[in-house]
Amino acid sequence: MLDIDLAGRHEWWRPGAYDVRIMRGITWPRMDLQYTWKDENGRLLAERRERVSDIDYLSRSAFVRFDSDPLVYDKAMLKEWFDGRLCPKVG
Repeated sequence: MLDIDLAGRHEWWRPGAYDVRIMRGITWPRMDLQYTWKDENGRLLAERRERVSDIDYLSRSAFVRFDSDPLVYDKAMLKEWFDGRLCPKVG
């Protein structure tokens, strides 16, 4: 990971919200990744640098919104990217 911008923002001016990230439609998660993907024999399959983002992160299903993990949106974005990019469905 080269650069991480987590979902939400700290709104320092809010009383009592010092450690709280406020989620808004303009504060979607973004990450810059660089990776090398090789098969079990060491042959290069892909080598890329990508920007991953989820501009529609607040529209995720209820299981994400009610999760207490502070990085739930960021992890969901990465899982979706990983599953789509490195584990595509066959068939």
